[in-house]
Amino acid sequence: MKLFLISTPSWVYCLLLYYIWSEIKSSKDILIQLKKIFIAPIILLLLFIQNLLTLNEIDIFIIYSCLVSIFIGITTSYLIIIKHKFTYIYNFKNNELKIPYSKVSFIYMLLLFFSTYYFKYLQIIDKSIFEESIIEELYISLFAILAGLFIGKSMGYLYNFKKLFYLNIKNTHLLSLK
Repeated sequence: MKLFLISTPSWVYCLLLYYIWSEIKSSKDILIQLKKIFIAPIILLLLFIQNLLTLNEIDIFIIYSCLVSIFIGITTSYLIIIKHKFTYIYNFKNNELKIPYSKVSFIYMLLLFFSTYYFKYLQIIDKSIFEESIIEELYISLFAILAGLFIGKSMGYLYNFKKLFYLNIKNTHLLSLK
């Protein structure tokens, strides 16, 4: 671990510090459109597929473990977003949802950064380490869980969009009946 920290290039630390600084600077509520909620999960899913296709061997166990890992990530993140008592504000004119600041995305991105960097570092130091299928499967499964976490978060926000939308329609309909 000490070798890992010492031999890391300085640009990686600069990138990490910039990311942390920008996260602290932007730690406020976010006004986001529905279509933009799915940008990060789609990008991560494409990166996951690209990582999956670069494996030496793809067998049924790897595919099964990836599907289970994505499902675990989606379920976990979806339940976190749904069960957490956020106050959402929906702008029906612009189809936007005001999402309260949460460190969930920041933690997911840090996990993704560290896991990807660490596994790529291991691969550079010892190329034979990825010939053992357990390390390769662990890396792909971890990436799948993190991609699933982002997908689940987006699904949770979509659920809250729909819930607020239908509550607004119901309230508008009840007001028009009076």
